[in-house]
Amino acid sequence: LLSRECAGDADLRRRIERLLTAHAAAGGILDHPPSAVLPSHFGRGAGGEGGVATDLFLPITERPGAQIGPYKLREQIGEGGFGIVYLAKDVTLDRVVALKEFMPAAFAGRIDGVHVAVRAANHRAMFDAGLKSFINESKMLAKFAHPALVEVFRFWEGNGTGYMAMRLYRGETLRQVLAKGEENFTEERIAQIMGPIFDALEMLHREQVFHRDIAPDNIMLSDGRSVLLDFGSARKIIGDATDLSCQGYFVY
Repeated sequence: LLSRECAGDADLRRRIERLLTAHAAAGGILDHPPSAVLPSHFGRGAGGEGGVATDLFLPITERPGAQIGPYKLREQIGEGGFGIVYLAKDVTLDRVVALKEFMPAAFAGRIDGVHVAVRAANHRAMFDAGLKSFINESKMLAKFAHPALVEVFRFWEGNGTGYMAMRLYRGETLRQVLAKGEENFTEERIAQIMGPIFDALEMLHREQVFHRDIAPDNIMLSDGRSVLLDFGSARKIIGDATDLSCQGYFVY
């Protein structure tokens, strides 16, 4: 069967055989978190120190049409060293959202088209710290309701990683607008942009929450309003700068 389906592709056959070995040893890959199972079964793999062989991993981006929870993916709209953002449809509530997946690509990858695993055992602690921060930050944002803060609809852990469903913002960052040099920033215009940001910061500070990175590239101008982006605490823990803006969208 493998010979027929792999059609002479030795690399594909090798990856499938390793997945089957892991499945048999773990009693079913869906019965355990793959990121916890795989390192102990593959030992020292090619390109990994005491972890999973790098040629086991598949492309990190989910396929359009795949479904994660109630969200059906349409396309990838952003990617950085710390996460991937998809344009997705909430099939339950019939609305379009931005779905962010925790994916620190430097030391994690996708193993079966869905699940995420660390590339080597010595990356486990860093991955776990980043994931914990990602979830805590999602929880923090979901707690606050303010038009100048990213609106989080839902967050959860699954498939060995974390997800955050957010409102989709279309527009440009303040830095992008400034770089064009086409808009006249009068005192009134500056107050219009920054007033809601200062109001949101005041609310956050009352709860002892601090952004620590207020900059033009972290302020989104979308549909006539300004939105504060990128608390990025998980990214700061990992120490990996990333930018998830592209294709006319900016999603936190």
